[in-house]
Parts: sequence; C-alpha cells; structure tokens
Amino acid sequence: YDNRSNMKGKNQGVQKRLLDINPRAYYTPCSCHNLNLVLGDMANSCTRVVSFFGVLQLIKFQAPKIRDALVQLSKTSEDPKIKSEAMCLATYEIENFKFLLGMNIWYDTFCN
Repeated sequence: YDNRSNMKGKNQGVQKRLLDINPRAYYTPCSCHNLNLVLGDMANSCTRVVSFFGVLQLIKFQAPKIRDALVQLSKTSEDPKIKSEAMCLATYEIENFKFLLGMNIWYDTFCN
C-alpha cells in the first residue's frame, strides 16, 4: 500500500474494502514510497534545491532551442570569440551525449 489516508483506514477506504473481500489481507505500508515522500518534502523545503532543479528542468526541456540559438549566434556574430564559444557550446556541450544523458538522469532521479 502507498500509506495514504484512504489506504490506511480500517473502518473505511480501500483497506476496508480489501478486508471485506479477503479478511486475511494484511496492510503493509511501503517503506520505499514513504522514503520517496520524505525526500520529496525535504527537497521542496530548501529553496536552493528547488531553484537548482527548476533550472535543471528548464535546461532539459529548452536544450534544443538553446542549441539552435547558439548555432545562430555563431553564424551571425561578428566577434570571433563569441562565434567560437557559441559553436563550441552548441557542438561539444549541448550536443554532447554525456551532457544530455546527465541532464536526463538528474531530472528523472530528482524531479519525478
């Protein structure tokens, strides 16, 4: 069970319905789910963590647009340093498989 209030109730709720069907059904709260809830609440209580994962989420979903903007900047900029840095970021960082994989792992681990 997921340990929510509608599951815990012996007199009403899902646990009661299951016990009506099978009196030997045993209520066991899921420790993994409890830990997930605690970690989620803990992460949401720290503004720096919330801000960090908000930025991470924006980067994950905006990476293709960021890459396109960097490529466009590298093509249109007159400054050789800006041209070079924009192309390097677009090619070797945002397009980099390890970078994108890392972003996905961080997002999936901590934001879902």
